Amino acid sequence: MSDARTKAPTSNVREFRPLGPVGGFVTSRVNALLSSRARSSTTAALARLRANIGRVPGVDATIWDATMAGVPGKPFDDSPTAEEWAAHVALTLFALHQQGSDTPMHSQGSGFGSAVRQLSDRTDTVAEGVGPTRRRFNALVTSATFSELSYHLRSAIKQLRGAGIALDYGRLADDLFYFQLPGRADGVRRAWARQYYRQFAKPTPSDETTSKANLEDQNA
Repeated sequence: MSDARTKAPTSNVREFRPLGPVGGFVTSRVNALLSSRARSSTTAALARLRANIGRVPGVDATIWDATMAGVPGKPFDDSPTAEEWAAHVALTLFALHQQGSDTPMHSQGSGFGSAVRQLSDRTDTVAEGVGPTRRRFNALVTSATFSELSYHLRSAIKQLRGAGIALDYGRLADDLFYFQLPGRADGVRRAWARQYYRQFAKPTPSDETTSKANLEDQNA
């Protein structure tokens, strides 16, 4: 994919679309952690979440209240559901992103692709062509498995943390959920590409209907 760029705006472009059930769940958890981040108990909770990066959802009882209690979806066996995986990865990565920062690293409407574009604009030069940030982004979006994607996301979040660039963790959780569904990964990749190039579709009245339909499908 060519790295020909459109002129970047001076501020972050925000995309406002209805969140799905997983995105709404993660947003409520992130907002609760942010609103109480001055408390020692929240500092400890964030540390426990970071300790579970790369682990399977549900194996550490100390983070159940954050990652398991009230998570959408219905389990059919003892394996983690797609919703549990998405919430677990998003919340543990948020804890990594927030580490050492007094500024909230959750920003409503800032998609993952948009956040990476901000990082690329700051660190990659025109002379480099496809710079290192963009090359890492390319490797991430071509991940063949959810495990591979999660691994690459961890590295990306560390870079965003270093640059102080926030993103929307509810939207990321929805992306992680859909990436796991048959035939939906390419749609997530396409959304990140559009965010990277600031090509957003205008909201339509059908967006709310679609969001409700997604909820019904997950709870069917």
